[in-house]
Amino acid sequence: MDLLVSYINARAANYGVRLSYATLHEYFEALHAQRLTYPVWTRDFFAYVSEGQTPSYWTGYFTSWPNLKSYVRSCSEYLRTAEQLRVLARPDYTWPGVEDLSAQVYRLRHAIDIVQHHDAITGTSPDPVRADYIDQLHAGMDAATPVILSGLSGLLKQQQQNGQQREKEQLPLVWDFDRVVAAVGAGKAVAAVVWNSLGWERIEWVGPLPLPVPEARVYTSDGATPVKSAVFQSGDDADSPYELWF
Repeated sequence: MDLLVSYINARAANYGVRLSYATLHEYFEALHAQRLTYPVWTRDFFAYVSEGQTPSYWTGYFTSWPNLKSYVRSCSEYLRTAEQLRVLARPDYTWPGVEDLSAQVYRLRHAIDIVQHHDAITGTSPDPVRADYIDQLHAGMDAATPVILSGLSGLLKQQQQNGQQREKEQLPLVWDFDRVVAAVGAGKAVAAVVWNSLGWERIEWVGPLPLPVPEARVYTSDGATPVKSAVFQSGDDADSPYELWF
């Protein structure tokens, strides 16, 4: 770079410029000193139109492959939950076969980063490439799952140490319908953990959770405070004819 600066400055009369090193502050200070004015574009920048005899309007990427866009959003929520649980729980409990929880989280983060490419999240990549994006996201979700399980186990273990009794068995990550059927048949309650990964309070319905029976009651973790809930007939699955919302 020094050679280029010296070369141009030695011929400043020919090029009409003189180069010098400057900080960002010095650059903008010199720019403002010239009191330049710039035109303001007030029209809409969208949609982008390719010039030609038959113009092409670049708008399809807003809606193309919505299933991929939705999956990326779900993976992002999953990643946020895994990162929070890894930090908040600080689990000394390690999931079998997993030694480095940070590396497991990074795999999902890396997959999500790749899909932010302008030919990925837009849905404009070729089919084989898009399939590879989905495979990477799926592998990242599988890698992050033990982190969430470990984090939840760590939090529950902390609660047990603080005198709050919880089930010692490992909670499933998803709503296990077979577990629900077994619990209902034995007349037992079913524990469900709902995690809010956002930084503010959320009030919204959770569901649908498949049920084998037409009636259910939902309580908070103290087992005494009722939560507003409703059971509807599903009709989609003969094995789970009802669904629970709360």
